[in-house]
Amino acid sequence: MKFDFNKTLTLENDRALLRCLEQNDFEKLLPFSVNEPQLWYFSLTPASGAINLKSYIHKAL
Repeated sequence: MKFDFNKTLTLENDRALLRCLEQNDFEKLLPFSVNEPQLWYFSLTPASGAINLKSYIHKAL
């Protein structure tokens, strides 16, 4: 099976949506970053708090 890395793929069902991170996801992720910092505990790049989240997205993209 050949994989085309130039295509943007999305996996979705009635419970979840999995897609590539985008710059405009900051606003969507900010409430989780600020209110649930434990979600980022095992991340190699911390993303808890607005400043860390901006850095995380910048590095990821």
